[in-house]
Amino acid sequence: ILAEAYPPCTVAVVNLEKMHIRDLLVDVPQNDKYLILRTFAHALEVSDMQVAIPVEDEKGDVEQLSIYHYDYTRWHDKKVCAGMVLAVKNPYLRSVISNGGISLCTFHPSDVVVLDQDHELFPTKWKTAQHRLARDAAQWKEHGNAALKEKNFQKANYSYSKGLSASGLNDILRSDLHRNKACAEVFLGLYDAAKTDALASILNQPDERSRELDSKAFYRAGSALYELADYPAAKIMFDRCLRLTPQDVDGLRELKRTVSRISEEQNGYFDFLAMSENITYTKNFRAKQASYVRRTEVRQTKDRGKGLFATQPIACGEIVLCEKAFVAADPPWLEPQKQHNFILSPSSKHVFWGYHAETWFAAVKKVFNNPSLASHLLDLCAHSDYISRLERQQDTPVPIVDGLPIIDVFVILDLLENNGLGFMARPDQSQAYPNIPRPQLDSHYDCLGIWSVASRANHSCLPNVQYSFLDDYMLIRANKDITNGEEITISYAPAFGKFEQQKMALRGWNFKCQCRLCCAETA
Repeated sequence: ILAEAYPPCTVAVVNLEKMHIRDLLVDVPQNDKYLILRTFAHALEVSDMQVAIPVEDEKGDVEQLSIYHYDYTRWHDKKVCAGMVLAVKNPYLRSVISNGGISLCTFHPSDVVVLDQDHELFPTKWKTAQHRLARDAAQWKEHGNAALKEKNFQKANYSYSKGLSASGLNDILRSDLHRNKACAEVFLGLYDAAKTDALASILNQPDERSRELDSKAFYRAGSALYELADYPAAKIMFDRCLRLTPQDVDGLRELKRTVSRISEEQNGYFDFLAMSENITYTKNFRAKQASYVRRTEVRQTKDRGKGLFATQPIACGEIVLCEKAFVAADPPWLEPQKQHNFILSPSSKHVFWGYHAETWFAAVKKVFNNPSLASHLLDLCAHSDYISRLERQQDTPVPIVDGLPIIDVFVILDLLENNGLGFMARPDQSQAYPNIPRPQLDSHYDCLGIWSVASRANHSCLPNVQYSFLDDYMLIRANKDITNGEEITISYAPAFGKFEQQKMALRGWNFKCQCRLCCAETA
């Protein structure tokens, strides 16, 4: 059961007021304040979205810290161990309904900052002898390489970061650290950072060894850009990689794959039968293909906010757009135990079950790890009391504070409730099947996804397009001729001749349908 929605802290921890556990008030978020806590035992993963850690403060008071959305990607290690020191911003001591107790909670991932021993807020009494054994840049590189070999990518990323600010740094070491850091970041899904670090490692020297290293760097930058779906930029990186090492097998493979994505993106060429067979035989429901949305554009409507419009004439039966889900959780048949997860939102009074809940966790992780993608989700429309109280800044970069992107998990939940669409992801599906997606909370569907462009389409009980799904890949075809500049409309809830039932189904979106059918019914 979630807390009442509240925003994340947007102030650096050094500019907040320090407090202690004994100063906390139950069910009152402590705005503009922070706690310094030390873990004294290993963490317990309570669920897929919550980890519980026993902590103490400098006065010796102890409490259980529950961290929601606890993905460790940006932490110093892939697990929480005893002795870690955390700064918790806007701490929240909430009552727990299930057992009548209380728990110290934090919901926003940016509200927990892991402190190094050299941080100005790290308590002197908790510093260890290791603090005096400062490593130089070369030692941090070796430490990171060892962690990378053990596939502890969090630890490797942290070590390379420390090396970049350590003593003994020269141009060669700096390049090595950036290049290796990019490798760890690709594995962690930190594609924004991986691209930046890979390009920062370029040596631009004529000797053979430098050319080989630069080829690696361009390859890693291309891999990051591919995952960010910036295929033209990825192609440039792979071209540069192969210009330096023309026989690079990995580079040739990725270039071929990237060119295919560009063709799909620009021309809408798809082999749907092959896509369907790949799902059937590999049981991988995530489409590899690019989105094809060039026949549409998002722009302002007269009276319904933003909408989706055709940029060219589209004949009945033709493809309007094909879009890969921006985010969708893994289906139940991959991890059956997650079907038992659920979240109850007091703000919206809705319950998210199983993989509907998983989609929320996945959405938060995606935009937190790659802020450049945040606008695909945060610019969508949502109607809730919580969002109406916020000053949402659309089309602006996600702020970075204390080295962490500021993402409001409750805004993402509201956006998911308003824009999520249910679909089936089954390994026995061999072809795309027509389906009108129902509202996201319908248990008939085992998965929930967000399609950033398709979500812009407004409702009509007489829509001019029809959906179908190839697992997480959405196909939209015209069900009548559509003229250039005409608005694309979909049905949020199918009209089966029961007008009152239709009105009830549409209440969750906070609008009254004014299509020709509804106007005729009310006349």
